[in-house]
Amino acid sequence: MKKKNPSCPQCKSDNVVVIVYGYPEDMDTYLKDIENGTLALGGCCMGEDDPIWFCNNCHNEFGKRFTTLEERK
Repeated sequence: MKKKNPSCPQCKSDNVVVIVYGYPEDMDTYLKDIENGTLALGGCCMGEDDPIWFCNNCHNEFGKRFTTLEERK
């Protein structure tokens, strides 16, 4: 079973989505998801301390990227 996205530590909102990094293969799909507020783009370059979560309400970025898919389950 998939875990629920966390609440924003800054504003306590549940309107939080995952930040996706890397070059998107299908930009149209990504743009629709961004417009719908179901994901946020983090850019093409990734670092070890990049955040994984984006709050659609206050635009806070927080958390660390997962190192394995198992951590997301």
